[in-house]
Amino acid sequence: RWPEPWVKARTGGSDDHGLLNVGRTWTEFPAEVQSPAQILDCLRSGMCRPGGEAGSSAKLAHTFYGIAVRYYSRYIMAPGATPNFTTSLLQTIVGEKPMPTRAQLAGAVVRSKVKKAWKRVTRPFVKPPAEEHTAVLKRLFVESLNKRVTEYPQLRDALEKGLPPLGEHEQMFNFVSKINRDISDGLASAISKSIDDASFTGLFDSIAAIMAQQFVMSPYYFSVFHQNKERHLLRQITAQHTPKTPATLKVALFTDTLDEVNGVGRFLRDMSEQAAGQSRQLTIHTSVPAGNLRFDLPNRKNFVPLLSRPLPYYEEVILNLPPVLEVLDWSDRQQFDVVHVSTPGPMGLCGWLVSKMLRVPLLCTYHTDFPAYVDKLARDHRVTNGTAAYMNWFYAQAATVFSRSNAYRFKIGDLGVGEENIRQILPGVNVAKFNVEHRDATIWSSHGVKEKYRLLYAGRVSVEKNLPMLAEAFRKLCEKRRDAALIVVGDGPYLEKMRRELAHLPAYFPGYQDDAQLPKLYASSDLFVFPSRTDTLGQVVIEAQASGLPALVTPDGGPKESIEDGRSGIVVPETTAARWAATIGELLDDEPRRKRMSHAAAQRASRYSLTKTFDHFWNEHLHACKAASAEPGTISTAPAALTKP
Repeated sequence: RWPEPWVKARTGGSDDHGLLNVGRTWTEFPAEVQSPAQILDCLRSGMCRPGGEAGSSAKLAHTFYGIAVRYYSRYIMAPGATPNFTTSLLQTIVGEKPMPTRAQLAGAVVRSKVKKAWKRVTRPFVKPPAEEHTAVLKRLFVESLNKRVTEYPQLRDALEKGLPPLGEHEQMFNFVSKINRDISDGLASAISKSIDDASFTGLFDSIAAIMAQQFVMSPYYFSVFHQNKERHLLRQITAQHTPKTPATLKVALFTDTLDEVNGVGRFLRDMSEQAAGQSRQLTIHTSVPAGNLRFDLPNRKNFVPLLSRPLPYYEEVILNLPPVLEVLDWSDRQQFDVVHVSTPGPMGLCGWLVSKMLRVPLLCTYHTDFPAYVDKLARDHRVTNGTAAYMNWFYAQAATVFSRSNAYRFKIGDLGVGEENIRQILPGVNVAKFNVEHRDATIWSSHGVKEKYRLLYAGRVSVEKNLPMLAEAFRKLCEKRRDAALIVVGDGPYLEKMRRELAHLPAYFPGYQDDAQLPKLYASSDLFVFPSRTDTLGQVVIEAQASGLPALVTPDGGPKESIEDGRSGIVVPETTAARWAATIGELLDDEPRRKRMSHAAAQRASRYSLTKTFDHFWNEHLHACKAASAEPGTISTAPAALTKP
């Protein structure tokens, strides 16, 4: 008797071999092998060889679809009833009925054209019925089918050979994925129209259609999870477990931001570069429209989103809805060892699902204080509390949560994460890219800057960065002097308003600057002003310091840890415009002090190393992988029940 769930076996089609299924692979073994212990010896000795047909999640899902369609046709449909177009199509796809003849297809085309013509004739006289419940789903399905079917000739070839197209597993999965995209886009448009028309009926019908859509896709979701349910048993059965090393570890990183000008994107791009340089198996997963890819990284995997919509309260930020099924299928084939989530958005949720599916550790980085951001943007305590509740739930799922600074360890603890599960990532900066050697006094003429002193801000131009206070401080500074310019590098929702508020003042807005220009702007400025109170680290502050730029920061958040107060910069004790204006003025008038700070800033930043940061980052993931393998209840060798003769 086979001791479940360790192995599943069946007899082959002949008397000279049997087939052993472990996880997803059938293995052929000699006929004389009869007991579990003999099979284990066979596996260990190398006597057996791969045989049979390998399984896959798509194959399992298609099996479920075939069973469901056949069951519906034979037991649910009324005897003698004529199936509708959709049912007939599904029956053909699973092989329940043959492909329609040319005459039948021609007749269907003629009937369709006659029906459409009749609708056009009667349209002025008859009010078209509103789509109810899942009728919109059926319409979108048929429209997508007609559009996509010509893209997959292999499915047509299978039909003509009398084979069910559902057996073409890879092609059918891609076909279904395209249809799923079309339906999702159509449902999103239906929801938008219902909101614009203030139609609650249409809104609820669209929501019902979404639920039906996900129900139809459920066999795929079930299959990818089921196929990985006993993955960890493979090494236990064979007693062949090779410990992971830095070179063999496979890490899947999921993020909702990579191309934007912010500290998260900079950190991830730096980690990507380090991983490629050290031949580490790091894959960064994103979901942005193909036309919005700004950085073509060698270890990046981008999924074209199902939908892209502006984020509420922050329309400049686009919320991309990733194709979850495609993400799960890709991850299922890659079989990552650890999952890392950098942002708790839609792609972060995909990362969480992947970790659950593969049963591997989930690690997260608390890059952004989202509750504080939402509080600044929405000004609604209910939205802020809801965001905080979601963050509490999300980070509680992680085995390890990384903090970018000591200041935010307490914040992470407030989310319910135990102190033993909190780690701090060593800060790092590319000192070859950001250094004092890039100073170029002529760069300002290209931006129209004529003033003697340059105050630089770099980052997202948004209210949560406390930029309204900086704008007010600069106005107060200009009341006393006109020899200083404020240069705001970056883009964001507050940009146009800030530009208007500082009109007729020496304020310049060069917008986004790439890595060829940004180091020069840092090194050629006189002061870096960063008034944010919600940043977990402030990567731009470290870059400014590496460029020999004294920095002014607030006493809140992580940026204050990136400077040495009074030596390489100043932690302004008050976040008032008057205090900031006075501090800026004092430093501009004290050139010897600024030069001392500039030298100290460059010295301080020189001890930061991206290599050390990446090594620490990678070793933490390796540790999490090894810890998960050694958890109580995990057996590193085959169980006794399988080793007894």
